[in-house]
Amino acid sequence: MIAIIGVLVGLLLPAVQAAREAARRMSCSNNMKNLALACHNYHDTYQTFPAGNTAWNGHGTNADHGQSNSEANHRWYNGMWGWTAAILPYIEQQNLYDQMDLLQLPYTPERGDLWFSTFGPETKHGVVNEQPCLSAPDTFRCPSVPLIGTEGAFKDYAGNSGGKRMSSCCPERANETDGIFHKNRYYPFAAITDGTTNTLLFVEQSNFIQGHGRPTNSAFWMNHSSQGLSISHQGGSSFTPNLPKSIVVDAWRVTGRLARGMHPGGIMVAYCDGSVGFLSETISVNNWRAVHSRDGDETIQN
Repeated sequence: MIAIIGVLVGLLLPAVQAAREAARRMSCSNNMKNLALACHNYHDTYQTFPAGNTAWNGHGTNADHGQSNSEANHRWYNGMWGWTAAILPYIEQQNLYDQMDLLQLPYTPERGDLWFSTFGPETKHGVVNEQPCLSAPDTFRCPSVPLIGTEGAFKDYAGNSGGKRMSSCCPERANETDGIFHKNRYYPFAAITDGTTNTLLFVEQSNFIQGHGRPTNSAFWMNHSSQGLSISHQGGSSFTPNLPKSIVVDAWRVTGRLARGMHPGGIMVAYCDGSVGFLSETISVNNWRAVHSRDGDETIQN
């Protein structure tokens, strides 16, 4: 009898796990839909999508790696505000938004800077921003992703920053890209000439990387690792979804800038028209680059 029960449990367990993952994937899809609708409502108000991140002259002067002319191309500093702050009022988080002082630096409990070997919490933030930056809504988190950091301090999604055309190495410091989200630029629908159904708005970017012991992708805080921004490729290297740690962390020393999730076989995405779908991690390099471009007139192959 015990052996029979063991066999039955063995048969049922995969089905139970599959059902749970299906529920988590549906929840992630709903999060993506809400993020896309928030950007559409933002556009209704301002006639543009929000910027990927903001870096203003003077704001980063006292920040780590601060530069007084932060608005110029190639410039960045620790503690730039990401797109997540801008959409809070459009996901029923006006109260959280009102608690933030965007003229002071945001907070993160983990900077996770592999390039400069700088870890631990931000120390030059505005004190008023500490608690709000630890209170990100559940909409920013995929339920399939393990959380290894402080609850409410990290997110699992990223804005499309293009990749084929970029005026600097990385979107958080580039004044021009062929994507939707990057530094200090606010694009209207009219700029998406490839069509809103063919252009990504959001992808997954899990805060958890298998084999990496620190959380990544802070909820509101950004530095040169481009947390919350995703590019299709950099130079001659293409970054299709769900690349292993040996490429993401060990080779490039990057914990941001790439699309990754915890759903088997691929990632959830949202398009600029507000629709949501699932992209396979085996997507071709050409198609991956094409859906990141808003104005390249590429052909997406079936």
